[in-house]
Amino acid sequence: MQKRLVVTMYIVLILISVVACSISLGKEEQTDQLSQQPEPIQEVHQSEDELTSVPDVSYEGVSFSYDDALASEVVVENVPANPPDEMNTASWEVCPAHIKFHFNGYPLSNRFFDPHIIIYPVNEYRQMSEPAGQTIDDLQQYLVYGSTNEHMLFLPPYNAAQIMNSNVQQMEFQNGEGVRFLTLHGQWIPPVNNHEIVYTFQGITNDGEYYVVAIFPVSHSNLPDDDSLPDGVDHATWSEMASDYVVDQVEMLNAQPSNSFIPDLGLLDALMQSLLIE
Repeated sequence: MQKRLVVTMYIVLILISVVACSISLGKEEQTDQLSQQPEPIQEVHQSEDELTSVPDVSYEGVSFSYDDALASEVVVENVPANPPDEMNTASWEVCPAHIKFHFNGYPLSNRFFDPHIIIYPVNEYRQMSEPAGQTIDDLQQYLVYGSTNEHMLFLPPYNAAQIMNSNVQQMEFQNGEGVRFLTLHGQWIPPVNNHEIVYTFQGITNDGEYYVVAIFPVSHSNLPDDDSLPDGVDHATWSEMASDYVVDQVEMLNAQPSNSFIPDLGLLDALMQSLLIE
């Protein structure tokens, strides 16, 4: 299957709102076209040897490869900074300028989160957000010493609590290290469900310059489709049983093989392990 890398860059100019330019780089070919989104521009044929040695995605020093089952194309977005104290920016929305990779053609759609990878510059994030800086410090400590905290580290911040985490595994990528796990956030304790649960990887480069966030929706046949309460359970009963229910679901998920999830957790792990940030 042909893979495409679509690059979307936004440059803000004086008196000009936005100039958008999309570049589509195919793994096997690149084709001249004129369109707004995406906009392929060049066709190049590569040998099989070249294809095996070149990453599927390479953009501004960030490269990685992915299995055909995970996406039909990857769209790259240059996201502008969202500094504090401007337009009453909420604390969890503060972030530096960063690169975001969107995965189109992902096997799951219409989920709470869209599949993506974000690369944050650490120094800029620290300067803009004290909570983010603390999370970065905590991740570095976790990778050295581990943690007994029931909540795993997670950026970007969300206006919701972490309800659960499971399938935790510390993992290296080409020039860094991090931790992957399944998690779900909410403003109440919902049933663990396929609409909201995600695979996330939280990592940092060995030089401490970049923080990596990957968020991919996942599903499992043992989980309900959404956060509806179990049959015959009202909200009063649920409030009494929710915590124990979540513990049971975490134990169940921890016992499942990687290939029983959609997509296979092993494919997501391989994607993250291929990551290189230069």
